[in-house]
Amino acid sequence: LDRPPATPVEGKSFISGKNPAIILSLRYNRLDYFAFTLMHEIGHVFLHLFNKKKKIEEFFVSNTDKSAIEEFEADNFARNNLIDLDAWNEFYYGNKTFTDEDIFEFSKQEKVHPAIVRGRICFEDNSYYSKRTKIHSMNNIT
Repeated sequence: LDRPPATPVEGKSFISGKNPAIILSLRYNRLDYFAFTLMHEIGHVFLHLFNKKKKIEEFFVSNTDKSAIEEFEADNFARNNLIDLDAWNEFYYGNKTFTDEDIFEFSKQEKVHPAIVRGRICFEDNSYYSKRTKIHSMNNIT
């Protein structure tokens, strides 16, 4: 389902009873966003929800310095669990072109979809985002 109107979120995690729950929207209809958002929310469950007691109000109001730190931590959890950090650094900093062939080879090595690799390149290098490639067309969910 699409996200509810005027709700600019991709996902949210919380404890429902004694179990973690994750809600995901299709704010962006792209595989790389979906995979990153899912892993980001798993990061919140793993790093924050089971390590600290959360107040129910924090689920709805999260504009604090603490929440900014938790978002940063969840982002890093997602990045480094989708693609190994050492492998990423070697690939990203040792490559200047990021051709489809480079991305396909690296994604096969890391056992992730090429769209996830391309999405991370786009995140790290904003100028790369505008390039249309074969992988771009593989990134749509529907």
